[in-house]
This record gives sequence, structure tokens and C-alpha cells, in this order.
Amino acid sequence: MASEAHLSDAEWRLISEEPVQGLVDLYALLERKYLTNATPSSVGLAASYLEGYLDEHADIIRVDPPKENLPSSKDKFLQDAKMAIARVMARQKARLAAEKRGADVEVILPKGYKEKIREMIASIRTVIDQADINVMRKEDIKKRLSAFAEEVERDIARPERVGRIWLSLTAYVGEGFKIWNPRYGWLSA
Repeated sequence: MASEAHLSDAEWRLISEEPVQGLVDLYALLERKYLTNATPSSVGLAASYLEGYLDEHADIIRVDPPKENLPSSKDKFLQDAKMAIARVMARQKARLAAEKRGADVEVILPKGYKEKIREMIASIRTVIDQADINVMRKEDIKKRLSAFAEEVERDIARPERVGRIWLSLTAYVGEGFKIWNPRYGWLSA
């Protein structure tokens, strides 16, 4: 059965490198090649390709893999993937419409970023607490840092707002380092 052969290099090149569009392209290709005249082995092959792609891009779209190596389990996985693709496409469409209107764009922070940002915020707070700067200035920086931390903790962060807060915060922290650094030269070492 030629239709159950693995994807060729030429077919892989048809898949966009942009993860969301790539997922749409891959699903369409799998549907044409393996799911039009589906057999248990073609469904299994399509499911394994899709599972690998989704695993590689789990920070963008999440679909639970098939629990069992049964055609019914793989069919359910493919249907779940199709629904997840529809949801991602709807979010992307809404984001593009919001951009056209000039509204804030929303993004989901990838796994691990929140933890890294929390660690950085804790480090900045420590530096601010130890800094020899005006108390009102410290409080202002802490207020901005808290606003930034709250925005990061949201499930969806507005990049323009996060960016504005981050820029104002780094400007204040930078000024603090200019004052503080000559006294504590070990920071640059």
C-alpha cells in the first residue's frame, strides 16, 4: 500500500516551520495521505506523526497522547488533536483581529519561563533591598516589580504591558546599579 508509506522529505518541506501553521499543514497532509481511506495501520501512522509533532511543540498546543495502542484510542487522539488545532486557530484569529483593532496582544508564556522570571525577580528584590538608595525610590521600584510579577503570573500575559513595566523597572534598577556599583565593585566581577 503506497498510501501507508512514511512521509517523504518533499512532503516534510511542505510543512511550515512556524509551529501553529506547521501543525495545520501536518494535519492536512496526514488527513490526505492516511485518513481519507483509513485503515488501522494508516490511522496509527498518522497518530504517531502527530503525536511526535505535538510533543515537540508542547509549549504551544497540548493534546494527551493515546492511552493504548488501539485504533479507537488513536481515533480519539486524532479527533482531540483536530479540536485542539481548531482552538489554536481560533485564538490566533482573535489575536490577529485584536492587533488590527490596536488592542493588546496576549501571549502564553512557555513552560519554565515563569520559574526563571520568578528567580530573576527574587534576585532583583534582594539587590533593591540591599541598595543604598532613597526609600521612596526603593518603594517605587518594588511597586513596579510587583506589577511585573503579577503580570507574569497571569496565565496569559499582555506583552505590551509586560514590556512597559519591564523597561521602566530596568531603568530604575539600572540607575540604582550606577549609584551602588562603585561602592560594591564585586558585582561586576
